[in-house]
Amino acid sequence: MNTSGLIRDQYESEMLISDDTFLAEFKACRWPIDQWHHQQHIKLAYHYLRRYPFEEAINQIRDRIKAHNAAHNVPELPKSGYLETMTEA
Repeated sequence: MNTSGLIRDQYESEMLISDDTFLAEFKACRWPIDQWHHQQHIKLAYHYLRRYPFEEAINQIRDRIKAHNAAHNVPELPKSGYLETMTEA
């Protein structure tokens, strides 16, 4: 199965969403879990770091990811859920 078209379509549809909408949807735990990947994690971190002092940004990112995962029933396990070392890296 060729997934490159699917990945491109997801990327292109996300490009149509404003950063403010992305942040609002994520904060409200409405961002689709099937569209929560490394790229969106980096995007979230980038926008929080631009808007808040470093420590506040880290705390907000941590809290928002944990809340989002809980809202989507993502278990907190060593290989899923929130990983502090991955987020701070």
